[in-house]
Amino acid sequence: MSNFKISKTETTVLQWREYCNDIGRPFPAGMENYPTDAVMAYVNWNDAVGYCKWLSNKTGERYRLPTEAELEFATRANAKTSYFFGESSNLLSKYAWYEQNSESSAWPVAQKKPNDFGLFDSVGNTWQWC
Repeated sequence: MSNFKISKTETTVLQWREYCNDIGRPFPAGMENYPTDAVMAYVNWNDAVGYCKWLSNKTGERYRLPTEAELEFATRANAKTSYFFGESSNLLSKYAWYEQNSESSAWPVAQKKPNDFGLFDSVGNTWQWC
């Protein structure tokens, strides 16, 4: 697998708002530290690619969506166990928001434990584009 970097958290509403302000896109009022699709009508793939292009132009660094393989590699964090956090699904609530503990809502980023690469919310909470 080629070398790549990935954000420690999902893109937040605060980051998305800066993007919208810069390009003149209307933005719904929302919760600053929540993942983007927690308060918006599900950011589509083209929106996510547009954000990456904007961020690349703004910073001079190259940003893109991860491939599916890169996202899986980053999520598993070299784990050889059934789950990236071990063998027992009983530990899932320590690492992820999901149907049984989320109250059917998205939650602020980085509230659960990170994986071994230091990534938060790599499973659960909201969907990620790749």
